[in-house]
Parts: sequence; C-alpha cells; structure tokens
Amino acid sequence: MWPRGLRERPTDADPGDGVAARPCSLPETAPPTITISGKTFEYTMFNNTSRPVGPAMVTLHDVPSMGSLVQVPSLPTGEYALGVMTNGVPKRVALRYARSGYFTTTAIADLAIADSTIGGGLPLWSFGDAPMWSNGAMSSVYMAAGLPRVATKGTLNIAVRDCSGAFIEGGSVVVDPPPIGPEGEYRYQGMDGRPSTTLTTTIRRFAHVVVFNAEPGLTRVTAVKDGRTFLDSDVEVLAGSNVTLATVRAVD
Repeated sequence: MWPRGLRERPTDADPGDGVAARPCSLPETAPPTITISGKTFEYTMFNNTSRPVGPAMVTLHDVPSMGSLVQVPSLPTGEYALGVMTNGVPKRVALRYARSGYFTTTAIADLAIADSTIGGGLPLWSFGDAPMWSNGAMSSVYMAAGLPRVATKGTLNIAVRDCSGAFIEGGSVVVDPPPIGPEGEYRYQGMDGRPSTTLTTTIRRFAHVVVFNAEPGLTRVTAVKDGRTFLDSDVEVLAGSNVTLATVRAVD
C-alpha cells in the first residue's frame, strides 16, 4: 500500500493486444525548477463562468507519497504560483486548494510534469486551474443531479482528454470501486454544463463525468472508446467536503 492510499501508475500499460502503450510523449529530463501557476476561483454557472476566490491555501504534493512539498496562499485576486524542484526528472504531483467555507479540491496530475504549467482559466479545465465549490454551490450541483449528498462519501470529477489536453467525445468511464446505493451515480456533463440524467458518454464542450457520492479511498478510473487506447488513472477519493479532480487520458 502506498502512503495515504495513492499508487504510482506504471509508465507503460498493455492495451490488451500485448503491445505496451506509452502514456504520452514526454521529455526524459526537466529543468531543475519548474513553476505551476493558476488562479483559485469558483464557478458561478454550470457553463463554467467563474469569479476569483482568494486568498486560498494552495499546497503542492508529491505523487505517489502525497507528501507536502510547498504551500503558498493565493492572492485576493486568486493568482498563485509554486516552484517545484525536479532534480532534472519530470515529476508527478497533486495540487490541493483549501479555504474556510469551501470544499477542499485535490487535483491530481495523471502525467509527470516536465515543464512549467499555467492553468488556462478557460471553460475547459486543465491542470493548474483551481476550482473550488462553496457549500451552497455543491448543494446546487447535487440538486441538479437529482441526488442527495452523503457526507461520508466523496465527489469525483473526471476529465477525459487526449495527450494534447483536448477533450474526447464518446468516452465512457467506470471507477473501481463503483458508487454504491441509489445515491451513488455517474453523471456526464451536458452541453449546458449540467449533470445529465440521460447521457452515457462524454460530449463537447467539457467532456467531464462526475461520480456523485463516490466511495472514499483508492479508486481506479478507466475509460473506453472505440479505436482509442486509454491509460487507467489511480486517485484517492476523500470523503466529506472534498472534491477530487482526475484525468483519464487516451494515448493514441
């Protein structure tokens, strides 16, 4: 068992035909120091319009150990920047965003980072972006999904992407362990940004699926789409007032 539940995902994965698939084309080396920056914010509508939240505490964690590497507060305007020591090797990390009155968001990079990264602040989420949800906002999200929120479970938000970071339509996602009980459900994000009760695959323009009332603990995320090879992603789902942001990525 890895410390605090996270396992390192292997750099190669067998897509089922005996041929190993590389995660994505990444340099083997990295600058001694890279910077991760972005803005802490909250969504004001389901279409991902947003406003800044700050100051909030931003903590960089090592993956898989989840040891804390560095911590800074974001500015009142939401901007933050963290320096990461790499020892010349691409590094897999997680970012945690916390502020009183908001759910704590943990965003886990599925790939090692080999260069400085800036959250784009666009409607399409990318690593470095720092969305946070107030208690009222999360209640509205669960209400839109038609589900009660169970405090002993978690919320898992999964982006389906390719190696360039572009969204992938038509991907279906499963998690292990699966959500349990009538309150545990998958909901794909619709064109209007709302959690859909009818969609069974990702669609533009967000290509996200939310696991409502996800089981807490180590969780494996798997995606399927005809003609595409995905790598599984292992993440830690935290219970209560927490959101885990994960990515499952196609490598061809």
